[in-house]
Amino acid sequence: MPELTPTEISKQWRVSKTTVYKHLNKGRMSYRTDEDGHKLVDVSEVVRVFGEPVLSSKPSATNDLNRELVNELKNRINSLEEKLSKRDEQLDKLLESLNNVTMRLEQHPTPTEAPPTEPEPEPEQPKPEPKKKRSLFTRILTAAIED
Repeated sequence: MPELTPTEISKQWRVSKTTVYKHLNKGRMSYRTDEDGHKLVDVSEVVRVFGEPVLSSKPSATNDLNRELVNELKNRINSLEEKLSKRDEQLDKLLESLNNVTMRLEQHPTPTEAPPTEPEPEPEQPKPEPKKKRSLFTRILTAAIED
């Protein structure tokens, strides 16, 4: 069962906190303390002592706020559901396109590929003979003869 603090009891049952603490201190209501030392009373114990909680005849500000929050959350849920359905439609269209492309690729004959051939080795070219060093006079003479 849920547990309530003396403050919560006084608000819901419309009794003073002093009355709640008197019942707790005289042993008329059992309670436990949490790790912070706060007193917590089981709801069934409060109902035994004070009866059913008093219902508010006028709506409180928290009730109005709660209704607004619920309406806002409902609107957000509806918006998200619409977005989700749009995404589902987009996904369906993409999957259909993918299936069409796959079918076309499967139906399209692919050219047979020739087995890879090894490249032919290039014929060896004769190595040029190393040039002999020529003197200045030989180079001038060779240039004059060639012209």
